Amino acid sequence: MKNNVTSLFIALALALWPKPAQAIPNQIGGVGFVNPAGMRFENFAVLSNTWKANAKLPGDWQDWQDPLNKDNHVILYRLNMSAEVFGISASQITAQVKDDKISLFKIIFGKSTKQTHNLVDQVITNIQSFTGNTSESDQESFNFKKINIRVQKSANGAVIVTIRPQTTAVTSR
Repeated sequence: MKNNVTSLFIALALALWPKPAQAIPNQIGGVGFVNPAGMRFENFAVLSNTWKANAKLPGDWQDWQDPLNKDNHVILYRLNMSAEVFGISASQITAQVKDDKISLFKIIFGKSTKQTHNLVDQVITNIQSFTGNTSESDQESFNFKKINIRVQKSANGAVIVTIRPQTTAVTSR
C-alpha cells in the first residue's frame, strides 16, 4: 500500500510539474518584432530614446532602396520580420535615418480579403485607442508623447501610417 501511494504521489507530481512547452507566449500570433524589442512596435516608436542619435533598431532590419527617395543623405531600412502595429499585421515597415538619427517610420497595412471592416477606419480606431485621443472619428493626425502619427489611405486600398517626432511648433497632448 505504501509503495502504491508513493508511486501515485510521484506520478501526480510529474504530471503537474511545469513544462517549457506550456509557457505563455509573449506575443499573440507568433514570433515577430516583440521578441527582440521586448515591446510592441508602436511602444518602441513613441520612446524618446528611439529618436536620439545612434539609436539601435531592434530586430532584423535590412538596407532598402526606395525609388521615391530622392535624398542621398537618407538611409532606408526595412524590417525583415513580422510585426503587428496598433493590433494589425503590417505588410511593411521602413525606417528613414538621416544624420545618424531615425527621422521617420513608415508602416504599410495591406488590404486583406479576411478584413470585415474598412481598413482605414480600423487603423484610426486602434490608434485612437493607443493614444487615448478619441475626439474625432475622421481624424488623420495624432500627437502623442512628442510623436506625430499620420494616417493616409492609398489608391490600392492599403493604409500608410507615418510616425515621426513632432516639430517644436506642435504641442503634445
